[in-house]
Amino acid sequence: MAQKKKKGLSLSGILIIVGLLIILIPTSIWLYILWDASTKTHEPIVGDRFEGDLEPAITTEELTDLNTRVKSLSNVDDVQIDLKTATLRIYIDASDEISKEELTSLVEEGYEQVNSVLPIATYFTTTSNSRMYDLEIHGYNSLDYADSDQYIYVQVVKNSMMDNPETQVVSDAKDQELVDKLTAEETPEITADPNDTNTTEESQETE
Repeated sequence: MAQKKKKGLSLSGILIIVGLLIILIPTSIWLYILWDASTKTHEPIVGDRFEGDLEPAITTEELTDLNTRVKSLSNVDDVQIDLKTATLRIYIDASDEISKEELTSLVEEGYEQVNSVLPIATYFTTTSNSRMYDLEIHGYNSLDYADSDQYIYVQVVKNSMMDNPETQVVSDAKDQELVDKLTAEETPEITADPNDTNTTEESQETE
């Protein structure tokens, strides 16, 4: 008695299996990525985006020395130094009676103090090999004057890509003529026309 031949997979069956594999493989990879991401949702990503930069680094001792030097300058009430995200910010609370010219000189003196402790060319100037720190020095007379004409606010900025620092009196408008024009438009003057009989009659009726 002759044995029956086993039937192999038909062409259509092979195509179906291949198609399922093509679908299952990328789907499985995608599901694994989703599962892996969900298990690490609250884990911090450890890394240093300044790796290879900010060399030499600014130390706590240098900041303490700088704080002492700036605080010893004339017309300084208080100093706050903040180093975050590769930017050194110095806030100088100056005397309430200081003039605009004196505050500008004071902020620039602060810049020179920075240069004496942390040489600008070394710490605040980017080279072809390393990105360095940015520097901001802010000086103001009194926050109580913030909404008045007495408020004076001056800053010096030197980011690592700049060749030279820039000093700006922030409390002064860059275009005072435009400011005066806008102010005049917001508060127009009301003047009575002596030839306007309606105005005279209305005032008499009011009396």
